[in-house]
Amino acid sequence: MVGSFLRVRKSFLLWFISILIIQSIIVGYLGESCNNGTILASQKINDSKLALKTNSFDYLGIYSFTNDAVRKNPAGWIVSEPSSTYVEVDAEKLDRNKVVQLYDNSYSGDSSINNFFGAKANGTIEVWFITERAVGDVDHTWASNGFTFNLYSSSTRKVCVQLGRWTYMKWGVLDGATFKSLYPAQNPPVNINQWYHLRIEFAGNKFIVWVDGVRCPTTGDYTMASDSGTIDNFFIQTGYYSNFYVDAVDYSWAPGYYTNRNMEYEIHLENGNDWVLWMIIIICGIAITVVTSLLIYRRQHIQRTQPRIESTLPLQRSHRRRSYPPIAPQQIETVRTPSPHYNTIRIPPNPEEIETIPIEQPLQPPIESVTSFIYCTSCGARCEKDQLFCTTCGSSLD
Repeated sequence: MVGSFLRVRKSFLLWFISILIIQSIIVGYLGESCNNGTILASQKINDSKLALKTNSFDYLGIYSFTNDAVRKNPAGWIVSEPSSTYVEVDAEKLDRNKVVQLYDNSYSGDSSINNFFGAKANGTIEVWFITERAVGDVDHTWASNGFTFNLYSSSTRKVCVQLGRWTYMKWGVLDGATFKSLYPAQNPPVNINQWYHLRIEFAGNKFIVWVDGVRCPTTGDYTMASDSGTIDNFFIQTGYYSNFYVDAVDYSWAPGYYTNRNMEYEIHLENGNDWVLWMIIIICGIAITVVTSLLIYRRQHIQRTQPRIESTLPLQRSHRRRSYPPIAPQQIETVRTPSPHYNTIRIPPNPEEIETIPIEQPLQPPIESVTSFIYCTSCGARCEKDQLFCTTCGSSLD
């Protein structure tokens, strides 16, 4: 009994340790993902306004600025910061973690960031942007509170998407040598504190623009401002008195790229909430370990304490069942048992073993006839009925 109990406890302990090791591996893997306070989200986002109160988002892209230092210039970009302007990585903007701010508070110069890459004859560039100042409220020779996204071949501008140059055309694009509206039939505003997704697809000397998934133009395409050279750098620039942010820049030639990859995101946990994530992981892991171990222990305990049921049937020499023809009623025989006063009926297991045995009557004690003898009236002796004189006293039996 004690040995069985110890075996069950030992097995239970081994299972508990095994599950605990598996849990530690899972927690360690999650910990690697959470090293910088981020954990990958399984869902995708197509609405830039989706947010959590205690979390912010790291949108995917070759330049998501996630690992860049706050209040510093973005890594991998050439930065221009004239007087009264600056460019820096901001910690958060409208529920997005690590974005780049381009600030301009003058007429004299523009802040900008520029990223060079190998010459591309065709490809796609994607970027998110948001502004804190209304654009296109006043007409100027250059953008009023606006900003531009440009594709260059060395120093030659080929593609330009410009926001906020004129009041009548707040969304502009350079088609050949002429600026046109991205929305010819309307003039929607560029809302402040709203994230927009911009995608530019180019091939040869043609390109199209997508804003939040809407194609511009709806049919056909735009023509580049110059036919010379191939695109080799992406240039983002402020207008007068503008203040805007960019995030999640992505290129089609970047490793692992797919269309609208930068619409997906990672959830960034604030440093103050890291301990909450770890507590949740640890508590869930312990709960799963304990419940699983108890179920395993209970099952093993039942198996060891349940009485073993053994079959009382004789072993079969062959797995094939012998078949017999049906027994007719006349084949049933009466067999005498060891007791002389009882008869039993049996059915033979095999018709070939049937024997014809005569039915015997039960033994009965002999019955004496009351008229086979008489008694002498003189001496009382018993005498045979056919005698004339008593054999004892010799008196006549008449």
